[in-house]
Amino acid sequence: MQRRLEDHEANPNDVVPWEQIKAEALARFSPMTLPIIFRGAARVEFDDAADWYEQRQTGLGTAYTAAVQQVLDQITAQPALYPQVYGDVREALVSGFPFCVYYREEPGQIVVLSVFHTSRNPAIWQRRA
Repeated sequence: MQRRLEDHEANPNDVVPWEQIKAEALARFSPMTLPIIFRGAARVEFDDAADWYEQRQTGLGTAYTAAVQQVLDQITAQPALYPQVYGDVREALVSGFPFCVYYREEPGQIVVLSVFHTSRNPAIWQRRA
């Protein structure tokens, strides 16, 4: 720290944008996040639901996508946040939509098994576990 302070005192007119400072701090102090991998069927379910919502109302598919993204962000930051519901498979509810994300934490990654409508038979996603 002393060295950086000396550098600043030598160049007092140097400026650094706040966004850069914030991004560097977040990278230094945020917990590591795991990459998300979708199984093929999960990707199809997600895409089909987004398309279905967008066809019903312009912008609704985008809202659905954002809601799923919010859940995925939580999962990558805190994989154990959501309850285990079937063996080691966890269930995360999608806010505002009747969907759940079913996933498993594996070494170095999160595997999404299903983005599943809650009215469907759960045996469908359970066969993928």
